[in-house]
Amino acid sequence: VELYKVSEAAGSAGDVAVLLEENFAGCVKDNTDISDDFYQYVEGEWIAYNVYSDSGVLRIGTAKESGLLTTPHIMAEGEVVVSFNTWLYNPTDTDVVLGIAVYDENDDDVVYEEVLPTSQKSNYKVKAAVDGEFYVVFDTFSSTGKHRVKIDDISVSAVSSVKTEKITAVTVSETSCRFDGLDAGCRYIYRVQAKDAAGSSA
Repeated sequence: VELYKVSEAAGSAGDVAVLLEENFAGCVKDNTDISDDFYQYVEGEWIAYNVYSDSGVLRIGTAKESGLLTTPHIMAEGEVVVSFNTWLYNPTDTDVVLGIAVYDENDDDVVYEEVLPTSQKSNYKVKAAVDGEFYVVFDTFSSTGKHRVKIDDISVSAVSSVKTEKITAVTVSETSCRFDGLDAGCRYIYRVQAKDAAGSSA
């Protein structure tokens, strides 16, 4: 039996749940053939245009055309954080912009931001408030004709307004368990698992 104390969290100090996580290590196909084989958390498909595998990371865009990468649809309520690494495909490319948009289930944009990748691999984060189904779109554009960036380690996390703190864990052979010394007016969560010779429950 595990006992957790739940409390309100200030700002972004609440529990974090990973909704999507992808490093593209298994992606070996080019252009539009990115499938849910590379998607770990919910069912769905990536959508890609002018996106190519590049030694375990992805390249979005070409020397002449913009590229686009769309995540599968995700469900969440509250604040989500989109994290990713990006850098220029070619250090000599200039003025390449990577746009990041979060869309809701009605295809309305919730938030849109732009970053200017450099030759150095850098991490960026975009926050958005969502209420239900949403998805994330990455696209490239440039006024100089080069539209290429590399992208890797995409993750989407939900930040809760509560903090869950593990207080204790005990193993008992009886069918009951008593916890003393709890604080009045606080919320607690119990997680219970049964074990016998046949194995363990969920």
